[in-house]
Amino acid sequence: MFEPVREALGDLATRETTVCRCELVTRDTLDGFLESSPFVSSVNAVKLSCRTGMGPC
Repeated sequence: MFEPVREALGDLATRETTVCRCELVTRDTLDGFLESSPFVSSVNAVKLSCRTGMGPC
């Protein structure tokens, strides 16, 4: 019914938080990729590089 406050959800996730259970990708992995690749501009590029969301979940 109500849209979540996205900033608050991001604050809840620590670097050890699992973002993708199927591929065992943590927020630390995603943050590291995004910090080292400042020109990534799409979710698909992140998925292909980190395998986030590539499993059955």
